[in-house]
Amino acid sequence: MVETREVSDRPLHRGCTFRQTIRVLGRELDSEWSITELEPGRHVAYEATAPMGRLLTMKQTVVPREARSRVRLEIDYELPGGLVGDMLEHIVEGQNEREAERSLQNLKELLDG
Repeated sequence: MVETREVSDRPLHRGCTFRQTIRVLGRELDSEWSITELEPGRHVAYEATAPMGRLLTMKQTVVPREARSRVRLEIDYELPGGLVGDMLEHIVEGQNEREAERSLQNLKELLDG
């Protein structure tokens, strides 16, 4: 993720929108996201239409565990079909996994102080 901007409303609620720029294979892509589910402090889900009309969804859920919590992150997306999609699938999945790990590690460091 490169940048998040143009958040439509604060505090966040179902229906809020924001724009995000991500970098895929060295190229910056813009998408507009909408919050589809929100349970403050527990769960948030978003969806976006990416370039070429592909759908992206993301869910983040906090699962309490004794004196700690675990964050569950689910990301679902569609790549273009055909040979191009097949070639990109492994590259994009690896990049997404690294980005998710980095985001979760940043969250952990922020919350742990």
